[in-house]
Amino acid sequence: MKFRLASELQRRLVEYPPPGWIAKREVGLLSPKLTRVLGYRPCVDLLLESQAAAQRIWVEFEISRADPVANHTKFASAHLIDPLPSGDVFVSLVSNDIARGRANLGAHAIFLLRLAGLHAFQMPLLPSLDAETIKKLNQGRIGLDAVPDLGMVEVIELTYPVCGSAAVSRIYYATNRLEVLLNLHQWN
Repeated sequence: MKFRLASELQRRLVEYPPPGWIAKREVGLLSPKLTRVLGYRPCVDLLLESQAAAQRIWVEFEISRADPVANHTKFASAHLIDPLPSGDVFVSLVSNDIARGRANLGAHAIFLLRLAGLHAFQMPLLPSLDAETIKKLNQGRIGLDAVPDLGMVEVIELTYPVCGSAAVSRIYYATNRLEVLLNLHQWN
């Protein structure tokens, strides 16, 4: 069974990227030489590149994966071996079809990515759709015309600090519940 939702989201965003951005699908983050050495190819579902600034946002669609942190680990490993530009941002968009514990594991992995020096976020993917609807869309049991707009402009805006400019004083909106709890735990 071919899963269709990620392909449809990629197609839409490549065809109609957010204003001021270019979108590319399935982009590798390492050189071919380093990919051969490692034996794997860290590849993002969608790469958004700003036309005005040297900024890239790597977007992963975590729709129904059994292990939604596998890509987080690949990107962290790639970054440790060949550091990516400081303007790059990793965004994991997690659907309601991902079990709560696995989504929380992904949120924890975001903190680990941040400790490794990456700007990383986990946000809801299509939050207005319940798990069963996501599953039906992904399996082709519902037409993809039922997929709402992703709201990528809002996703991009959430990757910008609310205030602060130095790495230690940047403050961002919390993008998921576990992030709020982890921040409270860390501050207390």
